[in-house]
Amino acid sequence: MSIQITGRIIIHTDGSAKPNPGTGGWAVIIDAGPEEPLTLSGGKARSTNNEMELTAILHAMMWLRDNGSPPAVIHSDSRYAIGCISQWAAGWDRRGWRKAGGPIQNLELIKVMLALSRSLDLHWQWVKGHSGVRWNHLADTLAEAARKEAVP
Repeated sequence: MSIQITGRIIIHTDGSAKPNPGTGGWAVIIDAGPEEPLTLSGGKARSTNNEMELTAILHAMMWLRDNGSPPAVIHSDSRYAIGCISQWAAGWDRRGWRKAGGPIQNLELIKVMLALSRSLDLHWQWVKGHSGVRWNHLADTLAEAARKEAVP
């Protein structure tokens, strides 16, 4: 689906796994202009909640790259996912992908996201999950549906 980009893109992402670890789902809501937003989603038979949160953001980043890299604000209800890419990944990279507390979870995913982030104009916004934010709620609903579809 093609959409007309009219300025800064607003993106909402969500991911889940039930149980955790368990079957996972992720979703992205891309609000780029006056039309209805574009939605992306998918699932994985074996995953974790954090992996699905990161996967949703990765798909949003890939969409931005493939659509001219417009400036964007990515909203997520995962402090972990936002922190990984906006705060910690660059330091982990400088230190040879090591951190004091042990191994970095979801390392390969984070490496890809860091590389992509260097060519994008991104801003990050944490939103409280299940707090009535319209697109966050839709992303949650779509991630849950994708998770159910991925059940082996």
